[in-house]
Amino acid sequence: MDKTIRRYLSKEDKDNIKTAGISYYCGKRVNKDEATVDHIIPVNKGGTNNADNLVCACSSCNTVKGGNTIYEVIKMLEEKLKWCGNSEEEQIRRNRITYYIEVFKNANKKWKC
Repeated sequence: MDKTIRRYLSKEDKDNIKTAGISYYCGKRVNKDEATVDHIIPVNKGGTNNADNLVCACSSCNTVKGGNTIYEVIKMLEEKLKWCGNSEEEQIRRNRITYYIEVFKNANKKWKC
């Protein structure tokens, strides 16, 4: 991607976002070392590095979201939920997926406000 279109975040920019200390998605308090910077609308989907598109996120939420929009990650997780079986291991997986569906649905409500 052309660097004139995509401005890379400086370390200072990243540190300023991380000092928020609360994951935008799950609401957990995270220290600066555990925090990541996430694009609500990913750059690969047309998102920018503007402040209104950048949030502090815990690494778990950022990993689950990946390069997806909030809406896309909810749909992806709902699809994964359909494939969960009934074993104890699958129940643990089902619970984790269900947790993240709720996390991202709540974030989607916040973002649309």
